[in-house]
Amino acid sequence: MKIKTQIFEKISLIPSINDKFFISDKNIHHLKNVLRLKHGDIIKIIFNEDYEALGEIIDVKKEVICNIIQISKCTNNYNLNVTVCFAICKASQNELIAEKLTELGVKNIYFWNSEHTSYKFEGTNAKKERLEKIIEGASRQSKQTFIPKCEIFNSLNDVLKIISKDDSTILYCSLDNERKMIRDLKNIKNNIYIFIGPEGDFSGNEYNTLKSLENAIPVTLGNSVLKSETAAIVATSLVFGMM
Repeated sequence: MKIKTQIFEKISLIPSINDKFFISDKNIHHLKNVLRLKHGDIIKIIFNEDYEALGEIIDVKKEVICNIIQISKCTNNYNLNVTVCFAICKASQNELIAEKLTELGVKNIYFWNSEHTSYKFEGTNAKKERLEKIIEGASRQSKQTFIPKCEIFNSLNDVLKIISKDDSTILYCSLDNERKMIRDLKNIKNNIYIFIGPEGDFSGNEYNTLKSLENAIPVTLGNSVLKSETAAIVATSLVFGMM
């Protein structure tokens, strides 16, 4: 059975096998005009990020309707909940990070303005909507059963306000001498926050703030000085490699 694509739907009532399901407006264009699905094609539908179903297309004339032929609870294969907190860079870099971190399986992607950030987000709502579309598309392409949450913060302190200190470990990629290799970390929490600084590194104030946190650990990614987007991808891959 070949599955043509995967979509995400938020609904109030989960369907059962043999129920007819009407695809929402946000997905109709992609299915009808981009993929040009036809009667009999099979798609995967993720409902509320809790259930995954297979639907057989039975109508694509005006609306897109499918018959639910299989449904089950989603299974999360990740033992870690990883959030990447990425200092805002150029638009193209932010979009690359949104796509690649989603493919890797992070739960949240937080963008924040560093004191050294050269590119400030203007028209934040439009920027966020653009990033959310990229994230949903990457979730669909990589067959994730969830869509990472995207948020934009004005400062490091604003991000830290929403992090629970009791059940979280904060890793920050540092150029200081007192750094640890990610593979050598022990007894870290399941909720991991990875902080990536901007071009030019964290400011002195930001370093002092991170160093003052009991649950924060400075980490190194090797001898090379990496670009921000490269550092985010490498750090995330190494963290998932601990599973």
